[in-house]
Amino acid sequence: MWGPAGWYLLECAPGGKGRHIRLGLYCSVACLVRAGEMLEAGAAEHAARMDLPTEEDRRRERARVVEVAQTLLAG
Repeated sequence: MWGPAGWYLLECAPGGKGRHIRLGLYCSVACLVRAGEMLEAGAAEHAARMDLPTEEDRRRERARVVEVAQTLLAG
């Protein structure tokens, strides 16, 4: 799952000037999705260990702030 699916080489010469070469690594979509899931799980575990608000707590707080602002603007 974590092995690269391949390499890419990108060459460009913007404006006809010096050539720029970039070498990169890409993986499959499944690999990228799994990496995102692992990052989210790690962030949630860290937040729990440090007693920080979770992403759901932050979403709820943002929604509450927006609701209060809309109520004040409507008044």
